[in-house]
Amino acid sequence: MAEQLTPRAADVWLGSGDPGGEAANAFAGGALWVGEHAADGDILVFDPSEASPYAERLSFFSLKQLRTRVFPRAVVTQQIRELADELRSARARQDYGRRAELRQAHESALATARTEVLERQREQVIQRHARYMAARGIEYRGVQTTPADRRPSRRARCHACSTPLDDFSGNLCCACGDVLCSCGACACASRPAKS
Repeated sequence: MAEQLTPRAADVWLGSGDPGGEAANAFAGGALWVGEHAADGDILVFDPSEASPYAERLSFFSLKQLRTRVFPRAVVTQQIRELADELRSARARQDYGRRAELRQAHESALATARTEVLERQREQVIQRHARYMAARGIEYRGVQTTPADRRPSRRARCHACSTPLDDFSGNLCCACGDVLCSCGACACASRPAKS
């Protein structure tokens, strides 16, 4: 939690303006304050109902990252300026009001993207496995999904590339019943190649 300080005349918002003046009163008075970070263009919302305007480290909600960002007061005074564009400021206030919904949609999109990446990687391992079997002259019989309760808890090394196996692709070779390495090999790799 942010360290609370006693308000003083020197604790003017953004370190400028008349002590106790309009800017300080508006910031500490309960209204949302919308600013833009000069370095990364992030739109930041300060909510005085969520954080103290007198703390040494100020908490803002990032509308780009959809999470709280905390900055030392010195960084705030140098890098974050009030958003002057009324339309953008109104949109930021609206988005801040919907932050839980926006965060959930963002996390869902990230989870979907991770799933898609893992599925592509799994498909690539299966393709490598088929090519590996063909190169070894072994009949390719396909793969089957590794049951969750059967996934190995120990790490063994791949017979072909010596990489530690961890059932990355979640598939077993139907010919030997061993897990697939990311290189595509399985226990069939220990068999000598046909001439």
